[in-house]
Formats: sequence, structure tokens, C-alpha cells
Amino acid sequence: MSMGIYYQANRDVMLSEAEDAKIDKITHQYWEEYPQKEKFEGPGTFSNEEGQIYSGMIRIPLDFSMEELEEFFTYWLKWLTDITRVLDDAKWEAAFEGVPLIWEETGWRFMSDEEYGEMDRE
Repeated sequence: MSMGIYYQANRDVMLSEAEDAKIDKITHQYWEEYPQKEKFEGPGTFSNEEGQIYSGMIRIPLDFSMEELEEFFTYWLKWLTDITRVLDDAKWEAAFEGVPLIWEETGWRFMSDEEYGEMDRE
């Protein structure tokens, strides 16, 4: 059993070969440098629906310690940030198990407790 970070980029213009190559290069570098890659399923992509140019998920094993989870989220949210910047003209959505992630200039982050509480009231 596992949890996951889900991500999706939408725009009318399909992914170019140059964008695809850049994403592959970034992903390969992150994958090769991640010390615990044997413990989880790395970034995967889904087949694209119309307008959806890039989407997928990263599965997180439930047996990670709190320290491993913190390292994992820091590392792979940085990867997602780098990928998002390649496709900066796309409309992005990202979530951790149904809870939206927040995009800021510095990159993707989790909601604060306050933001999460406000979401529940909506």
C-alpha cells in the first residue's frame, strides 16, 4: 500500500520535443541522485487526455520513517517545481492524496494547517 503525489499540466499546445527532452533530463538526474529510489515508485506519467500535456504520480511507501518522508517530500517537490518551471505556461494542479499543493514563486509546498482548515470550511 502507498500514498501519492499527483500532478497534471494542461494547455492547448502539446508538449514539444524540446520540453519533453528537458523534462526527461531533469527527471533522470533526480532519479539517479535520489539515495532511496529502490524503496518507491518514481515519477510516472499517465496517458494524456485532450489538453493534458503532462500528468502522473509519485508513490510513497507507507513504511517510510518521518525523517525519510521529510527528505522524500523536500526532494520530490523540488523536482516537481523544476518540471513546472519547464512548462510555466501550463495550468498546473498538484495534490497529495486529494489535498491540493500550493504553488508559490519558490515552488510547490504543502498547505499550512490554517489553509487546510479554511479548505474544510468551504
